[in-house]
Amino acid sequence: MEYYNTQIIGAINIRPYWKRRDLTGADVATLTALCTWWNCEHIHPSKDAIAARSGQSRAATTRALTHLRELNIIETRTAPGNTNEYAIHLDNLLNHDGLVAAGAATHDRLTEQPRTCKPLTPVADRVSENDIARARARHDRTAAEKQAQKAREAQERAEFNQAYPGPRAPIRDWQKARQHATAREITDGAEAYADQCRRRETPPRYIRTARRWLEDHDWENYQPARPANTDDLLGNPRINNPELVHAEPTPELMADIAAMWDNATNN
Repeated sequence: MEYYNTQIIGAINIRPYWKRRDLTGADVATLTALCTWWNCEHIHPSKDAIAARSGQSRAATTRALTHLRELNIIETRTAPGNTNEYAIHLDNLLNHDGLVAAGAATHDRLTEQPRTCKPLTPVADRVSENDIARARARHDRTAAEKQAQKAREAQERAEFNQAYPGPRAPIRDWQKARQHATAREITDGAEAYADQCRRRETPPRYIRTARRWLEDHDWENYQPARPANTDDLLGNPRINNPELVHAEPTPELMADIAAMWDNATNN
């Protein structure tokens, strides 16, 4: 199983540790990919392998390798089998603090062993391919959830704009309103407001803009009234007083119950 030294990768991805400011995003991604082979005995991946691990095209990877060689951050040598072997000179990229954070003072893996230094902050030394796969899966799952959330919010806003009788609501105002109510509550209020405008034949110039309507939380004024619970009065009349439930049904008691019923239903 291959292992990747996250200490070095973390150091080269922190810009305050850089000596240079002329690296591109492709350069950093390519160098990060190369450093994933740091713990291998020899660093001789193919360009396709570097491109796959850096998440770039082969052409972008080739340009980045050329630029890194020009900056003397990496050195390419021909290895047996007509393959390229890479030496990484991080001291041409990182300042002193960066070298300490990376945990090494010399970086040519082909000529001498690196001297280990105490890192600035405790970091995990190694991570396996399975860890990388799990992290990638979490990233993909989070991205999918965000995409689904955006699609859901766009659909909810489209339903509101379709129901509202005036101009459409801007995204920012809709998002602010959603912090105070559900999309269903806001859309129900818009439908009730639209129905009111139709019944009153309100001229378009007097219909409030959706932006003002949302800013003033006007959906709260157009929520449908909840039906009253009339089970005790009309649907399923019942008596909860234990003394009346278990009392002997005398004519006087029946008259009192009838009076109570008439009083409750007439009010």
